[in-house]
Amino acid sequence: MHGEPVNESSEWTRAQQEFFEAADHLTLAVDDGSDLTVDVGMVVVNGRVYVRAFGGRGSQWFRAAVRHRAGRITVRQETFAVRLAQADDDMAEAVDDGYRRRYAESSALVLSERVRQATLCIYPHEDRASGEG
Repeated sequence: MHGEPVNESSEWTRAQQEFFEAADHLTLAVDDGSDLTVDVGMVVVNGRVYVRAFGGRGSQWFRAAVRHRAGRITVRQETFAVRLAQADDDMAEAVDDGYRRRYAESSALVLSERVRQATLCIYPHEDRASGEG
């Protein structure tokens, strides 16, 4: 596996969680040497940030995220260094509920089994979780 291990004990502060919840989406850039970014809806569940790849596990950005496990997210013009990990299967229902609450009818786009299997958990980078911009 490429990249550094993800420290899953890293947590977003309550203020950061509220900041994310107030935003419509985030922009993710994987640290893979490319300029690829993707705008994606997000949910905060149990203090963690989750995103799903609409194109499933075959999505270019999802594959890069799983492989490199590091990147940056930009939320409302503030950038954060992050670690990326495929979400645990036992979080699927809670993440589904988060999407239903947050996006209502639009949530159906990310509730199929194919898309559920492409769920990432985004952790703050241990050394730079407070934001860079």
